[in-house]
Amino acid sequence: MNRYFIPLIAITSLIAVTVILAFVFLEIVPWKKPVPPSSLAMENDFLALERWLNRTGHPARTETRPNASTIPLAGEGVVYVQASFFPWTKQNYELFKPWVESGGRLLIALDREWNKEYSEGMDLLFGDLGIGAAQFFGAEAKAVPKGNGGAEAEPKEDGGAEEKAAPEEDEAKAAPGRPYFDHAIKFDPKELPPGCFSMSDSRGDIRLVSVKMGDGSVTLFGSPVFMMNFDLGYASNARLTWRLTGAGDSEGKGVLFIRGRKPYPGFWGRLAGSGRLLPPLLSFAVVLAVGVWMIVPVFGRLFEKPGPPGKPIGERFLAEARFFRRYGALDSYIEPYRETIKQRLAKKTESPNGNPGEASRRALAELCGIDHTRVDELFKPRQSGPLRPGEFVRVMETVHAILERL
Repeated sequence: MNRYFIPLIAITSLIAVTVILAFVFLEIVPWKKPVPPSSLAMENDFLALERWLNRTGHPARTETRPNASTIPLAGEGVVYVQASFFPWTKQNYELFKPWVESGGRLLIALDREWNKEYSEGMDLLFGDLGIGAAQFFGAEAKAVPKGNGGAEAEPKEDGGAEEKAAPEEDEAKAAPGRPYFDHAIKFDPKELPPGCFSMSDSRGDIRLVSVKMGDGSVTLFGSPVFMMNFDLGYASNARLTWRLTGAGDSEGKGVLFIRGRKPYPGFWGRLAGSGRLLPPLLSFAVVLAVGVWMIVPVFGRLFEKPGPPGKPIGERFLAEARFFRRYGALDSYIEPYRETIKQRLAKKTESPNGNPGEASRRALAELCGIDHTRVDELFKPRQSGPLRPGEFVRVMETVHAILERL
């Protein structure tokens, strides 16, 4: 025990010192694993807004196949319309105009696809609102900026546009608390009706206009950057979004979104976008090689060589008879035939299944055309010794004659 005492004390002390040093100098820091956005968030830019509205008592509903009666029959208090996704005909405008005048809140996102085509219903709407449509899209139209640190465009002398990167600090000082807007669309203040509500960006360009129509209102803006999932977290965007959607639905009827769905790339789309085709091609080649190797037969003979044919039935019976003869049991060979004859005879004469009497044996001999002594020899028990070969042959002839007749 004494020779293990000192090493035990040394090891225990070393462990204690290690634990104390780790407790003093080391720190357990939680590690956050980055989680990419879900497929729902990538497919639906309004997922966060829809969940926000549902939790605050304003049910959100999406319509991807609108028709002429979608807006007039909407039971919601606020309707958002993606302009390029709704048929702006004169008949459709005349259908939903009374809905707006009776207190409906209509939000229209004038996206770029809408600007490519002429729509008579939209011209009628602009005329009733008192808005001129000539100055909607300017020459500086460019991509939608993401965040306050987006690139601004400065006009050049040759009429083009030069992008200039603006730091987040300068943008925040120039326009503190302003929502994000689509810089591809602007409104001319000279073409707006008096008393309308409008919002401008950091450069002073009007990007959003809201005009009353009867008891309701129509709000026009470009692509709804401030409503989308990755920008709704900013306070300025959230305030403007709530003012247009949740606050506009004062009675809690809900908000209807008429828009298209952004297709989310599947497996092959993500694979093509990654640009690394060598690993999947190698995997496919390995799987193909293994599959071919499994279905192609091995080299050599396809089937086993058939064995020698069996012996004829006569030779088999002869071999059995020789076996019984060798061991003096030829009578055992005849016993199954004897039982078969008894069963057939009992069935034919409707008598008990047993040894036939003398009258039955004589009748059976006459039926088969053989001597009755041979029938007696078949059914009477033997008094001495095993059946001899000559007797066996004679008895088998009697059996064959009887079975042919029965």
